[in-house]
Amino acid sequence: MKKWQDLLCKMLIVLTLLTLSTGHTSVLKNDRTIDPVSNQQIISTNSKMFLPIVKQSNTVFRDPPALMRSYYISTMSGFGDLGCSQGEYAMGGTSFKRYFIFLDFGKPYRDSSFVYGTKIFDEDRTFVPLTEIMNTIVSFSMGFTRCNDRDSIVIAVGTNTSGDNFSPIAYNHGKIWADFVVSINVLLRQLGVPSDRVVAVSGIDAEPTFNTFPVTVQWFDGYNDAVSKPFNYVIGSADGCPLNSPPPQSPPGYYPPGLCMNDWTQDDVNKLSNGYPSSRSIPMNYNTTGANADQWYSIGIYSFNTHNDKITFSGTMTQEAACDQVEVSDPNACAGIDNSLEFGYQQFLNRVIDEYRIESPLTWGTDMKYYYGEP
Repeated sequence: MKKWQDLLCKMLIVLTLLTLSTGHTSVLKNDRTIDPVSNQQIISTNSKMFLPIVKQSNTVFRDPPALMRSYYISTMSGFGDLGCSQGEYAMGGTSFKRYFIFLDFGKPYRDSSFVYGTKIFDEDRTFVPLTEIMNTIVSFSMGFTRCNDRDSIVIAVGTNTSGDNFSPIAYNHGKIWADFVVSINVLLRQLGVPSDRVVAVSGIDAEPTFNTFPVTVQWFDGYNDAVSKPFNYVIGSADGCPLNSPPPQSPPGYYPPGLCMNDWTQDDVNKLSNGYPSSRSIPMNYNTTGANADQWYSIGIYSFNTHNDKITFSGTMTQEAACDQVEVSDPNACAGIDNSLEFGYQQFLNRVIDEYRIESPLTWGTDMKYYYGEP
């Protein structure tokens, strides 16, 4: 049987080389993909080439992931049009897909009247209360379903773990955020938006450089202490974590967690992404060399060996579009950390696809961009 598998692998490689020699390549051009329906720029790509994904034990061609832009929110206007443009983009596909979008409304905040919300990514770091965020999610949802009668979308209503004022409000903000996302879904159903078309979940950008772990974990504890809580998609980084510890060949058993930045450890990163029943992991995979993928792979091996628990990677995140925006004023702002969406997804998939100690459905890929009122 193995001889036939080896022969099949060789045939695939030969076919790929023949394709390259005739000019029909899978090289991604140095241009931008424009959605033919909305005429909006959707995905920016680099000149990178992908070969077929082949597993020795079982030849597998993965279904294409659902790829979609995500946004750092810098204005609270135009969300109906944004939802429509994303719906039209999804309709450009050949078949039904369930998409994922992360809408990051900035850092957690509570004003002097004890009103909870976030500070968005505009120049003034404007405070927006939860009620205003809810209205934008409803507008986005209505726009998506108005312009798309087929696909569905998971909206991760997002915040992050940054800010000097985070510590005194972290637990309460997390608990209130869970109730808040539940109330968004209740309102959507009341407005006639079915759950098989649009569902709101929580999303949080959690990074070791944003805050200490003892402060950060309070938000997660609060979220998970809520009576009802949707899935919480952890858009996580593994800043400074080891690239190869434990090594891939390590047997099960306890391993001291490797150190990461800001006194975090691999165990801390794993706890947020994998240690709560509500958590779902969508790792950041920015680094063009594959270092981020190596960090997350090592965390997966650590989780299995030490805790006998498989981490599940639901998708990947890149930031090429946001890098394109900031590099207008600072050309070196994203040097080496500007993976394109397709390449970042493929790079991460190649790292984990054969690893039985990690669950890697990798259903989604998404790339961040700053939202200033236009898609």
